[in-house]
Amino acid sequence: ALRNVRKAIAMASQSQEQEMTTVRLGPDSGSARVETALAVFSAAEMVDEDRVLLQIDTIATLLDTEFSDTPVGDSRKSVAAAPTVSVDGVPALDPYLRKQQFDPVTLIGLVADLFKTDSSSATGLATAVMGKTSNMCFPEYGDKVASVLGLKMFFQQVETYMKATFKEALHEMTIPASGRLIVVGDTHGQLNDVLWLFFKYGPPSKNNVYLFNGDVVDRGGHGFEIVLLILLMHMNDPESIMLQRGNHEDEAMSAHYGFLQEMKHKFGSSNKESRDLYIACSRVFCFLPLMTLVHGAGRSEGKKAVVVHGGLPSIRGDYSIVTLDEVRGIRKNRPIPAPVGTDRSEQLFFNMLWSDPKDPPDIAGNFAGQFNQLLDTLSGQGQAQQWWPMTPEDRDSLRGVGFGPKLTHAWLEANDVEILLRAHELPAACRGFQLWHPKPDGAPGCVTIFSASNYCGDAMNRGAVCIWTPASFPRAEESGKGCTLFEHYAPDFNVVHDLMQKHAHASQAVKEYVGQQVESDHLRDNATSAVRTPHKIESKVLSYVREMIVVRKAALWKEFQELDIQGDYYVTPFQWTKACSAAIGSAFPWDGLMSKLCSKEMHPTTGDIQYVKFLARYTVRFDSKSRMYAGWQDKVLVITFGRFVQKGLDFQQTLNTIDPDSKGTVDAAGMQMALQRVGANVTESQAVLLLRSVCLAVGESPAASQVTVMEFLTILAAMFSSERKKEVTSQTCWVPKVLPWLGDQMVTRGMSIVDVFRTIDADSSGYLEFAEVEAFLLNILDPGEFEEQIEESLRVWASSGSRRGLEPDFTKYTNQQRLHQMCEYISIAKPDAITLLEFMTAFAQHPGTEHLQRELMEQICVTLHENKVALMHALRKYDKQQTGLVTKQDFLDALSKLNAVLGKAKGGAPLSDAQTQELCENLTWDNAGGEPVIRYEEFIESFKFVDLEASKQKGTVMVRGLTHIGEYQV
Repeated sequence: ALRNVRKAIAMASQSQEQEMTTVRLGPDSGSARVETALAVFSAAEMVDEDRVLLQIDTIATLLDTEFSDTPVGDSRKSVAAAPTVSVDGVPALDPYLRKQQFDPVTLIGLVADLFKTDSSSATGLATAVMGKTSNMCFPEYGDKVASVLGLKMFFQQVETYMKATFKEALHEMTIPASGRLIVVGDTHGQLNDVLWLFFKYGPPSKNNVYLFNGDVVDRGGHGFEIVLLILLMHMNDPESIMLQRGNHEDEAMSAHYGFLQEMKHKFGSSNKESRDLYIACSRVFCFLPLMTLVHGAGRSEGKKAVVVHGGLPSIRGDYSIVTLDEVRGIRKNRPIPAPVGTDRSEQLFFNMLWSDPKDPPDIAGNFAGQFNQLLDTLSGQGQAQQWWPMTPEDRDSLRGVGFGPKLTHAWLEANDVEILLRAHELPAACRGFQLWHPKPDGAPGCVTIFSASNYCGDAMNRGAVCIWTPASFPRAEESGKGCTLFEHYAPDFNVVHDLMQKHAHASQAVKEYVGQQVESDHLRDNATSAVRTPHKIESKVLSYVREMIVVRKAALWKEFQELDIQGDYYVTPFQWTKACSAAIGSAFPWDGLMSKLCSKEMHPTTGDIQYVKFLARYTVRFDSKSRMYAGWQDKVLVITFGRFVQKGLDFQQTLNTIDPDSKGTVDAAGMQMALQRVGANVTESQAVLLLRSVCLAVGESPAASQVTVMEFLTILAAMFSSERKKEVTSQTCWVPKVLPWLGDQMVTRGMSIVDVFRTIDADSSGYLEFAEVEAFLLNILDPGEFEEQIEESLRVWASSGSRRGLEPDFTKYTNQQRLHQMCEYISIAKPDAITLLEFMTAFAQHPGTEHLQRELMEQICVTLHENKVALMHALRKYDKQQTGLVTKQDFLDALSKLNAVLGKAKGGAPLSDAQTQELCENLTWDNAGGEPVIRYEEFIESFKFVDLEASKQKGTVMVRGLTHIGEYQV
């Protein structure tokens, strides 16, 4: 089989002459590019889980303290068995939901038949498609697969049974005396893998027992069917199959990684039933054991092994041995706790599901073979590489507690256990298993078993199971007569279905042999396809990296700023790589990513990277769905800063507000305080953005800590000059189009806009009376040109479709009367005078202000998107009935609590109170019983990361020029 794969890939690599614009993460040969891309894919998956875990551990945990009620997991009511929509006929699985006894072979075959036209999961790193890959969706699912009513009654029955049966966190089972135990690792919604295991190794029975070691949901599109299959067969015969908890069997994770989306996909996105069933599953998950102690039988009687999803029960910084009796006493019937500020029992709970082994095996040691086989398969070379993008101790410390060989050996010895079997992470070298922590006799002390082959449709890994008989227990061997570690590579649904039909009466030995042949062909086909089209994996990695650029933009800016010694907004390629590694992570091959991420931002001669333009290229925007209004971000900013204008301050009051000490300059803190004085509250982080953008717009060094007061005022006024929302009348409809021309006429006389204000203010009152403005403009304007500008403005206005029945007659007005009309339009705070800020807002023009607007709007969007797990957590506190709706006041309360918690956790709230208020005011609200409500899940899922350069190439100009730095327009 390996020779065939090598031959196919060699031919594919030789014929790969495609000309395609794509990022190359590694060498140009197809096999080498695939190897590198798969390693980076694995790294990105780890980084993404760590991001979500950070929210769960810190933000969501702190949010719980903001609520007076009990945590969500302890306060829910049992799901009511309310009737659902009517269905024609009986859905296929409904009889099994009610049966006490049935043949599992029939059930497995039925499920294979129901989903035979589905495709294997291909979600990659895109959370937007996770859980939605099944062809069977609402309302067809309820008609053909299982009714909501039947499912609700079944899950009530399961919950009652689980609560009475699995009272302890530690479950115990024994190897069948005349059979075997099959331990299955992560399957992550990949039903084709589960069906394939049942075909290849036989259906569950008392002598062919399955133990699923958690993470059966999320990412793939068939987690619900896996859960349902396991529970149905367990209720049918509890001794034949068992499920224990993984870190994804929890609302905090499954709401983000696809299981909630899967339930909405199959039972209706706006239906209460989908949420009821999701909650029903989540409640059942809370009753699952956390660890299984496996006892030997016959020749292995007296020997023991432990199966746990993540790692050893341990406490960070405390290396005392945790006994099995202590594990037994952990209170498990609840959501997975976070370790931040929790007690010992909760930390043990968390770490058992989240921890990873550390000290990867020595490539030169006994375990080198497990790293080489797939590399041989893909490249035809026996390179002893370590396919591990970063070691566990280098990862974010929130992933439980990394445990090394000494702790493993000590724990096993103290608890009289031979070996630890765990799952939780993709093994090295795209294998289905990984051996860890060899004992003195050479046997591994810990083994990772991962059963989702070709994980997420991109990882190209094998899956594996551990099969123990009384004679082989508790060894972990990958070859020879005593082999206990068996790998697989599951084919597509239709192939699994057809083979089940064709070999229904064959012996299990024949099925296993047929399965091996099919796997060999399938792996060869997939490997060949990957070598021919490595860009498919690379593009998914690239999309994730673009998202991380936006999320980590503040950190990137800081890194670039420190490296930019010249202060010209350029960094060398080496400096760019260094900054990206520091801000986002060293797991990514930045040298290979550079040409795709910032080729447009490179200096044509030196190759240096204009990092302002690079950072501006990637952003997040609110991608409106349904009837939801997508312009709320602009309104939040305009209303917030508009308060400064509405204060109606005179010239000196304006300067004193910004510069009370008359220093002539202002820093970020000064900007924040000045805006707060007039009720335009911005946060500390937004003030830093404001200073940075003003420095950029006026050509100051990126390291500058202050700007002049006039520079700040000019940029602030120009930023909102295009956002004036004052209603035009039949007399002022020409004004908006003519204002820029009038501004040019004033400043081309060699004066700044502030100088012009001072000149017009003849009586030094600090305000411009209408008569003063009219007299000044009549003195400098050419009457003929002025009238031409008005006529052109009217033509544009008349053809724009915005006339709304207004019929202006300008022939009856003199130029002085027209200028008076203009003054009335400009004036906001006072009826007969114009303030400095109103004047600057009307006439100040400065390139670069679009950048500032976008950065501030981006900061708001990133805050909401990056904390969506925590925000969803808070909103569900208010949605007691799980309708997917919350009221306007509840939404504001949840957002305010999140903002306050972020302030505590990160040293400063990202949004001001006024901005959260304005955000809520400017969303689109439905009406339910006279009260405004919003579908909060739809809102949270409406943020989209975009590459402005790519959008521009597709014909959509997303952003105008920012400013001029040197000779290159940014």
